[in-house]
Amino acid sequence: MLGFSSAPVDGIATIQEVSDLITVTPQGNFAIVECTTGILKQDNKLPKLLDRAIKVQKKLSATNSNISKVLPVLVTSKSRENISVELPAAEESGALVIASEDLEHLLSIVSMNKDADEIYTTWHQKAHDAKIKHQNSNITSYI
Repeated sequence: MLGFSSAPVDGIATIQEVSDLITVTPQGNFAIVECTTGILKQDNKLPKLLDRAIKVQKKLSATNSNISKVLPVLVTSKSRENISVELPAAEESGALVIASEDLEHLLSIVSMNKDADEIYTTWHQKAHDAKIKHQNSNITSYI
């Protein structure tokens, strides 16, 4: 609905079977998506997601697809307030967390014919900024 395609990627069928969704933008950037209705730590969702993203990136690198980026995305039906304790760990890892209020926003832009690559770039930057924020706060805490 947002311009992403599902990604039937050769060589990662086993990863695709256990991930909730693998999507690709028209420019070839991937999002490995895990969904939960519970807390982020439920069933080790975050570590599994990060492991799958690394495996997909390695497979893409092996096929000389080094220009493709792989973004781990954790989608929850919980609000940001309800996951506030877990959110820093996800952000530090470089994963993007999409909470219930983010889902509502995404549904509101479906009819605007947004570009999947534009959305992906925004998501990628958001995840990167959150990760850097935590790295900087960790440096400050050691001083």
